[in-house]
Amino acid sequence: MKQKTPVELRSLTRRTFLTQVGAGSLVLPWHSANNLSSQGSQNNPAPILEPHFPDRLHLFVWRNWELANADRMAQILGTTEEKVREIGASLGLPPKPRLTPDQLRRIYITVIRQNWHVLPEDQLIRLLGWDRAHYEFTLKEDDFLDHKLGF
Repeated sequence: MKQKTPVELRSLTRRTFLTQVGAGSLVLPWHSANNLSSQGSQNNPAPILEPHFPDRLHLFVWRNWELANADRMAQILGTTEEKVREIGASLGLPPKPRLTPDQLRRIYITVIRQNWHVLPEDQLIRLLGWDRAHYEFTLKEDDFLDHKLGF
């Protein structure tokens, strides 16, 4: 395609310019929304390597020991509460505290920040006990978490 010279650009009429800008402004929101919906759960950041943990399982237990109840952690890991407690004991963690629903409701930002590079989005949503709509709304509307976390 031949590039336009400055003389050809000056010959662009106001009507043509406004028509093209108007058409572009109608297409861009659709294109942007289409890209977001096609990404889906591909939005997961790459896990951060933590070489001082033997694997991501131990990292998950370490980071969430005081942020989630053992039953929810076991559900995410697909195991039992006893196994989660055994892993915690092998890491030298204190006895597992039981968090109240009020505590869980108030620490969700910390849970997201501690796990966004450890868990896929679907598991993070299950750890919080939310649905995807609640999670996405919170990321966008609550303290601009999506920008702070790089989503």
